[in-house]
Amino acid sequence: MTSLVRGVKTLGKLLDALKQHCPQCNNHVFAKRIVGKYVRERNRILIWECPDCNALWQESRRDKDISTPLI
Repeated sequence: MTSLVRGVKTLGKLLDALKQHCPQCNNHVFAKRIVGKYVRERNRILIWECPDCNALWQESRRDKDISTPLI
């Protein structure tokens, strides 16, 4: 296997790792990440927006497999 083919496979794995699963439309997408915080709290939250269906969801930082749809 040439280094170019290995590089393409590695890049493909990297791109797949950067995609998120949308709980609304079930697509794997490059979701927009919104970073925010609640008023009078120090913890920040991450909200994701699907570019395909505009659904919003918040992913738990403790358990990556569980996501909570916001809409």
